[in-house]
Amino acid sequence: MTTTPGNESASLRVASALTSGMCDYDVTEKKAYCRDKGLDSVPGDLPSDTLRLDLSLNYIRNLQNDSFIRYTLLFFLDLSRNDITSTEPGAFKPLQKLVILDLSNNPSLASGDAFEWLQQLKLLVLDGCNFTSVPDGSLRSSPNLRSLDMAYNRLTSITITSCSDLVAPDFNFGYNGITKLTPETFVILCPMDTIVITDPIQFIDPAAIAPLQAQNLIVGALPMAIEVLTQLFHGVAISGIKGLSAIGSGLTTIPPNFFSPLSNAPLSFLDLSFNEINPLNHSMFSNLTNLYKLILSSNDIRAIEPEYFAESPLLTTLTLTDNDLTTFNYSTFKVIKSTLSAIELVNNPIVCSCDIAWLVDWLSGPVRVIHADQTYCSSASLDPLKQKPLLTFQPEKYCSPNITLISLLVLACIGVVVLFLLCYRNRWALRNKLFLLKLAVLGYDEIEDVRGHGEFAFDLNVMCDDDDDEWLRAHLKPALEERLPDFDRNVLGDEDLIIGMHYLDAIHYVVEKSYKTILLVSRNAVRNNWFLVKFRTALDHVNDYQLENMVVIFLEDIPDEELPFLVRLFLSDHGTYLTWTEDAKEQEYFWTKFVKLLKVNRKTNHVIPPE
Repeated sequence: MTTTPGNESASLRVASALTSGMCDYDVTEKKAYCRDKGLDSVPGDLPSDTLRLDLSLNYIRNLQNDSFIRYTLLFFLDLSRNDITSTEPGAFKPLQKLVILDLSNNPSLASGDAFEWLQQLKLLVLDGCNFTSVPDGSLRSSPNLRSLDMAYNRLTSITITSCSDLVAPDFNFGYNGITKLTPETFVILCPMDTIVITDPIQFIDPAAIAPLQAQNLIVGALPMAIEVLTQLFHGVAISGIKGLSAIGSGLTTIPPNFFSPLSNAPLSFLDLSFNEINPLNHSMFSNLTNLYKLILSSNDIRAIEPEYFAESPLLTTLTLTDNDLTTFNYSTFKVIKSTLSAIELVNNPIVCSCDIAWLVDWLSGPVRVIHADQTYCSSASLDPLKQKPLLTFQPEKYCSPNITLISLLVLACIGVVVLFLLCYRNRWALRNKLFLLKLAVLGYDEIEDVRGHGEFAFDLNVMCDDDDDEWLRAHLKPALEERLPDFDRNVLGDEDLIIGMHYLDAIHYVVEKSYKTILLVSRNAVRNNWFLVKFRTALDHVNDYQLENMVVIFLEDIPDEELPFLVRLFLSDHGTYLTWTEDAKEQEYFWTKFVKLLKVNRKTNHVIPPE
């Protein structure tokens, strides 16, 4: 349906007539927007044919049997970030057509007993609800459930015995603080499509993995010891798991025979992205004889030797994006040339020269190049091919016998054109410098938040690890009292959180109600899962409101490889940060810049470069 100015105003009039004004209503899409309206109960005056209802960020505490009796056609319901403490058994009974239910970040949610009525439910989001066990009955009573998200809860064990006969769902149990997987603490007897366990696992009993009837298992996002991964491999080898992802598991080197437990296992998919594995071990994949798809993205790989895929005769898909590959050895791919059907090489500094003429000829044949339009020749390539798509390289044009004569002529004139070549090779750097000069001379329009700190409930919200409280009291608090005396409504650490509120709820509240949020990052902090939850909450607030009101202070120098993914993501996106120093003169500069950062909140601007 095309919306015109006439029917749009009519829709607004209808919405105004049908609702009390607390919610915005889209008549065309039949969607009610009740987000952050201060509601303490489900509104009862919305149109009965409403299909989508957003009640997030309110103060609803109780769901009664008649809360949704008017909205029997709902297929989407968002109740996230309330403080639901009780749910009557029949609260969801009218919602026979509900497909998506989001109850995330309700830290006092009692149980999952009310889900038994949701026969059509496909997606259930329960992350951040402080659950200590999986609502096992929801699988049996919701036969169409395809995805259950229980990340950021307090699960110490997982038991799922009630199964659906219709679908194999995806389950996400990440960031629960699970440290051990044993037959007593990890029992999943139902067929699954994908299981996600991104937790700080320190021990895995292979007997806990062996019974899994899952197609895919995803671990990682947090560092895992080689010994733990080896335990995992022993379990996968005797299970029915077909795909294994160990993304961002902290792997830097892989010992010989690392994958030997998977010898002749049914594993057909392996993803080792974001592990910085370099160099690869010769014959490291020799035991993966059934492997069909291999992903090695973002590992800083500089070379691929012939032995790497020598014993992977079934490999059909290979992903090597975001590495440091410049050239390719024919003998490396010879062994998989007959089976490989797809390859991805985006973001590699490929040197397009006659040395890889065989590769271009091969990729122009039956092999599909994934994202071929984004796969470029590097600036070290033949001049006509620099920064051009790889598949525009025509070997018959540039690699004929006359190339020798042409090369000699170029060498004879090298002295004349050297300046031109230097400028040409560095053209992107020059353009960047010109862009920065333009910003310095002409400036740019900064969009600032017109609200001052007095319009917020709190001036500053400081979040840190308990071990960093001493620095906060010894350095930060005195500096605030001396340099910013008008910033006197501050939340300094967990001790100043609102008494009576649940911990996660209190964190969300002070982040949203504070003019500035300051996070103190140390080695202890990045190892603390609760600190990472705080970091994620603050970062989500920045992304939701497009406001640069988050400042990170590094209390010590932490190597990049030890930084969690969320911190690196913040820094890569122009995040504002300072680094503490013990030098007295540099501390004066530190506090001057710190005070300046607290004076104003800027709107997010992704066009200008980071400071």
